[in-house]
Amino acid sequence: MSVILGQSWSPSAGIRLEGTALEVVTSTQSLSVLAGPGAGKTEILAQRANFLLSTGSCVPPRRILAIAFKVDAARNLADRVAARCDPSFSSRFESLTLHAFAKRILDQFREALPSEERPTPDYNIFSPTAAICNQFQQSVVAEIPWVMNYNNQSLNDLVRSESHGGLFPEQDGREVVRKAWWKYCIPSSGRSSLTFDMVMLLAIRILRSRPTILGALRQTYSHVFLDEFQDVTTLQYDLIKTAFSGSGAVVTAVGDTNQAIMKWAGALPDIFKRLEADFGASPKRLQFNHRSNRAIVDLINSVATLFESHPVPTEAARTTDPVPDGAVEGWSFDTRDAEGRYLANFIKQELEPRRPEDFVILARQRIGDVEERLRPHFMSCGLRPAASQRGATGRWPRDSGSC
Repeated sequence: MSVILGQSWSPSAGIRLEGTALEVVTSTQSLSVLAGPGAGKTEILAQRANFLLSTGSCVPPRRILAIAFKVDAARNLADRVAARCDPSFSSRFESLTLHAFAKRILDQFREALPSEERPTPDYNIFSPTAAICNQFQQSVVAEIPWVMNYNNQSLNDLVRSESHGGLFPEQDGREVVRKAWWKYCIPSSGRSSLTFDMVMLLAIRILRSRPTILGALRQTYSHVFLDEFQDVTTLQYDLIKTAFSGSGAVVTAVGDTNQAIMKWAGALPDIFKRLEADFGASPKRLQFNHRSNRAIVDLINSVATLFESHPVPTEAARTTDPVPDGAVEGWSFDTRDAEGRYLANFIKQELEPRRPEDFVILARQRIGDVEERLRPHFMSCGLRPAASQRGATGRWPRDSGSC
């Protein structure tokens, strides 16, 4: 139990915190927390909110801002805090996605922008598809013929920078193209259209150019939570850093480098080190997995070594759970055909005395394509869909001794 400001605190009923987890929850310092799968990252943040609010560490009327990178994650954290705190406390907890945070800044302080950068109040948010980029090129090619040198990706990379920021010399043409893009999206008349990146850029511009707005934001939040921090990109981190670096806010960033799935979209591989340098955050590691048994944890660690040069190892908290032999295995194949042959032969060998409905194949996406790819291998092993199920995705029932 911790005592802060004369008040005692203990975790919510049914929640047990020990060791590093308790240190994270009750810390008064900024933290950079690496936590493996099943470590209870969301619950730890919910307990930290409970601790800060109920002990007065987050002094009224100041608030806690939690930033997640998915809508369901932001909602889940808000729901947990509401369930664990008195309403008078939980009302000072806000959970938003990063894009919602940027949009709130833009919507509240849009008038602080120069007129040529100020979108209309009813601005539309769109994704910059190849078709839209082509429309833009055609609209300005007469004045900027070299705009046709940009493909969709290079154009997006160019305009994903601060509006009218003068980051490139005009004589090389890049600044001209970027200014034309912003004018195209924020015309002098008619409804504005912005990408999510542009919303974030305008929010950053407001905070950097208006010290009173930045000061008001920093006075509002004494503590900031950053969930799924391993997926942060340069632009997203710029917004976080602009808003809170040097503010005195206590930042708690939680993430799992073994689950970094957004590197293809620009997620920063050294993001935790950057946070530690910019916010004076102390590194912590939560290595216990409370969700899975030993066999699954061992598999997670094995798979992580295939993708990370320095993976964060996970330890099984459920050490006494029984684990049958062969309960968990990891298979790797050089080709899709090799995968299909192995799966078909494995199911055929294991079919007796089991039933077809005892088997399931899960795919991340496009299950119909996976079924079509596996079908020839299953058929060659005598496994085929029942007549009533042919052409249906997701089930291969027994039919005349087959599956």
